[in-house]
Amino acid sequence: MPTLTIDLPETAYRAALALSPEERRRRVSKVMQSDDWEDEEPELTEEDYAAIGRGIDNMRAGRTTPAEIVFARLREKHGFPKGDNPL
Repeated sequence: MPTLTIDLPETAYRAALALSPEERRRRVSKVMQSDDWEDEEPELTEEDYAAIGRGIDNMRAGRTTPAEIVFARLREKHGFPKGDNPL
């Protein structure tokens, strides 16, 4: 049987441990069968669109730093060799 990994907040994890294995399986099965469990696209607000527009304007005006440079600075600052995942 394949393993299913679910990230839970600490309180939910502790509550799940208090359940029997059968009850945990029943609850997970019920959630997986519902239509509500999939992530939905968030609704963007006018403020979100304005922020995206400002970001695009900044990019076009050259007021941004390329990601490669940002990540290189972070690696240097925190001592991570290129390609290492700090997590």
